[in-house]
Amino acid sequence: MTVFARKARAVAGAGAAVAITLTMSGCQSAQPSSQTNPISDSQVRILVNPDSERELVIGEIYMQSLEASNRSVRLVPIDEPTPEKRIEALLNGQVDLVVGCTGNFLDYLDPVRAGEIEEELRNEPEVQSGKDFLAETHIAMMGALTPNLMTVEPSTAQGCLGQETTDLPQNYVPIFSKDLFDRAETGIVSSVTKFLAVRDLDWLTAQTKETGSAARVVKKWSKNHTIDQEGFDNNGELGDTAHEDAELDPAS
Repeated sequence: MTVFARKARAVAGAGAAVAITLTMSGCQSAQPSSQTNPISDSQVRILVNPDSERELVIGEIYMQSLEASNRSVRLVPIDEPTPEKRIEALLNGQVDLVVGCTGNFLDYLDPVRAGEIEEELRNEPEVQSGKDFLAETHIAMMGALTPNLMTVEPSTAQGCLGQETTDLPQNYVPIFSKDLFDRAETGIVSSVTKFLAVRDLDWLTAQTKETGSAARVVKKWSKNHTIDQEGFDNNGELGDTAHEDAELDPAS
């Protein structure tokens, strides 16, 4: 599988998004909502695979970030959620937000377009052509969504290892109901996605396997991460943060 690098600004730790949501949520009252919809006050249901510590970690990051802005959230476990199952769960109202990978989502939503981009990639690799195949995949994925669904920019972090249905870029991306969030909450989801980083997810997943609690791991770890909206920590360094400062024991 070709490794695809997203051309983006500094990659910061996922816990960074949890930290900055407190600042963002404090601005909510000053930002008028563009519309009033009953769904925007409902509990947010996020699909997770209960057998995947990594998915539980990602679900907790989104959940705790939104809860910091006083939005009610819960995780909905669905066994072996394929891209098809994830989208169907959204469309039938079983959940409100799913997280998956760009290539897999496009391959399910529009297999013809996915095949076209995949052929371009094989014939003209990104490093030679200068094309941004992640951007191309993401744009095609957005165009294939039903009118009631939306997404944000994908993460720089790649996922779905061993579950790829295509050779297209597999970067994490959420899909959710269009009227689910107000502007500030959409910004939170976007920030969480932007700051997901493989290094952090690897560490958090390992800690979850050791302690048995993604909720405790994410909560305690996020307290050790302070970051501004440009993606820098207090020391002016880019997003890689000191994991040794967030060591957890199974009873914590």
